Amino acid sequence: DICPKCGAKFEGKKLPPPVPTKRASLGEREPDKDKEKAEKVLRIRKKVAQEILSTEKTYIKALDTICDKFLNPLRKAVAEDKPIISNQDIQMVFSVISVIRDLNKKFYADLEPLINNYTLGTQIGKVILDFAPYFKMYTQYVNAHENDQVQEYMRKLDSKAGTTPFKTFCYDVAKNEMCLPLPALLITPVQRIPRYRLLVQEYLKNTDKTHADYEDLSKALDKIKETAMIINEAVRRQQQRQTVMDLEK
Repeated sequence: DICPKCGAKFEGKKLPPPVPTKRASLGEREPDKDKEKAEKVLRIRKKVAQEILSTEKTYIKALDTICDKFLNPLRKAVAEDKPIISNQDIQMVFSVISVIRDLNKKFYADLEPLINNYTLGTQIGKVILDFAPYFKMYTQYVNAHENDQVQEYMRKLDSKAGTTPFKTFCYDVAKNEMCLPLPALLITPVQRIPRYRLLVQEYLKNTDKTHADYEDLSKALDKIKETAMIINEAVRRQQQRQTVMDLEK
């Protein structure tokens, strides 16, 4: 016998037969594919859930800045009979922002332990759905924020022309706290609902219909969409009014 590789002769000995390579059957390979798919879905869902939580934390920080650095000092000045703007104007400009902050802090506190201990079976839909009835506070805030008088206030703050005690106060706070100007901060609640819509939509897309969380997520998304439509309409009306006002100038 001759070795097929080196050509050497074997006297009286035969080469051992080749050991057959065992290939996994289709049935044995399927569980691996299912496992990979489940792990991929878990990664995507966890990533979106973590984004919901992290952006909520950033959002609450903005609400804290509005309330603690702008709203409360303005109220204190009124209480001390040294008003920068009147109580009526404070209510007009800030509306229900402090209520929204308290609601969102509770929302974050309910979400945090679920997302920080995330598993494939984690259910966050119920928390979002329970938060949905409070979206009416957002519609109230947006309607107030898009009011012509409030928008005029915001334009005066952005304008380089003229100085008022309120404008100086807002400028000093933004400078000392190294934060966004007040107009940019006050628009964050207007932007938050559309952000919820995108995130919950993405999360639901990666949730199997058989998952225990699917129904609550679906209901929550419907509520978010309803609120988003109301907000979009309020913003659209204000833009139309502003266009007319600009044309009349």
